Amino acid sequence: MANKKKFRCTNYGNGCPNADNNIEIELEELDILEGNIKCPHCKQELEEIPQKGGVNIKLFAGIGAAVIALVIGVFAIFGGESKKTSETETQQEVVDHQGKGKKPTDPVIPEIPDNVNTVVNGNGYLKLSYGLYSGDIKDGYPHGQGRLTYSKERQINRYDMKKRKASAGEYIIGEFQRGFFIQGRLYKANGELIGSVMIGTAPGETYDEK
Repeated sequence: MANKKKFRCTNYGNGCPNADNNIEIELEELDILEGNIKCPHCKQELEEIPQKGGVNIKLFAGIGAAVIALVIGVFAIFGGESKKTSETETQQEVVDHQGKGKKPTDPVIPEIPDNVNTVVNGNGYLKLSYGLYSGDIKDGYPHGQGRLTYSKERQINRYDMKKRKASAGEYIIGEFQRGFFIQGRLYKANGELIGSVMIGTAPGETYDEK
């Protein structure tokens, strides 16, 4: 059986469900050799997902280039000074970078697409009072598989016994029911996985607020 590699589409916020829902796309080696490394939905080039235990050549190449550039910059700035002075200033630079006065990174809030709130049943975007949703929609509410990026801090599901919250910029991917997120994964704004969230079906025919 031919080997396969996994890819992801990074065309976020432009109507591509593969990118917005973080769907993994598998391609055979023959397609890769022939250059067919494009998203089947939006035709944008895909980004390879490194396999566990594998070597990401692009990552190591990028790190190597960054290290070389850093070494050149250090010698250019501190070449005429003594080793002791150079080490002292480098340590002070680290302290300044980690100091209390450092401004925190602003949350990443997605741009609102032109076709927001135009789909009542199907697949599209919804602008909610607490964030932007993309995915399956039923009766004007998130219902099915989708992604919700928060624009402000909010409890993920008001029926959650653990009262877990998401901050502005963080996002969840998984299953929704009548507007409620019921199971899936929570991510930081930079894409780092926070953890899985399992809540369950909301009672009765309750709808979450928009």
